[in-house]
Amino acid sequence: FAWPYIERALQGERCSYETAFPLAEGQRWIQVNYVPSLDQSGKVNGIVILNHDLTERKQAEEALREAEERFHSMFERHHAIMLLIAPHSGAIVDANMAATQFYGYSLDELRRMNIDAINALSPEQVAAERTRALAERQNYFVFPHRLASGEIRTVEVHSTPIAVGEQQLLFSIIHDITERQQAEAALAASQAMYRLCLLYTSDAADERSS
Repeated sequence: FAWPYIERALQGERCSYETAFPLAEGQRWIQVNYVPSLDQSGKVNGIVILNHDLTERKQAEEALREAEERFHSMFERHHAIMLLIAPHSGAIVDANMAATQFYGYSLDELRRMNIDAINALSPEQVAAERTRALAERQNYFVFPHRLASGEIRTVEVHSTPIAVGEQQLLFSIIHDITERQQAEAALAASQAMYRLCLLYTSDAADERSS
């Protein structure tokens, strides 16, 4: 296994490879480096072999890979609407199935879209809100979101920055609160009407008594 690297080192090339060694206490990862040793004339007269223990780095990489796999599994299957958004451009990097069902776009369509095509606010307003979310100055928003049908729905968005691989993204969880807002508005109108009726009834009673 090592002989091709030794031959390259004997020809004057620095080279290395990674390999795993099973030990009693568990597997250890080692990086083996072959460094040509040169005499005064510049000819190779030997090889220096340097070993670096990579076990902790490999374990960290594996833990990160497993965490990302768990996140993507949860992301894809969760019933809540979820988007991963590039904070500077607003590009939708990923969406889950709940998002496709809510917005009415296919997954491929959403991945080609910018959040500006969904958020009914101006692009400048949306960019300003993304900046606040990225800086973690604010993580809760209420937005008007446009569906594929053209219908506008009121949504609350919980957005926080996360690292996904090499990317820093905004992880947004979205809840449709349209009916709730409509119910709250209807209740407020009903209460206002009730207060007006009480006021009118009170005024009418005062006029009759006078």
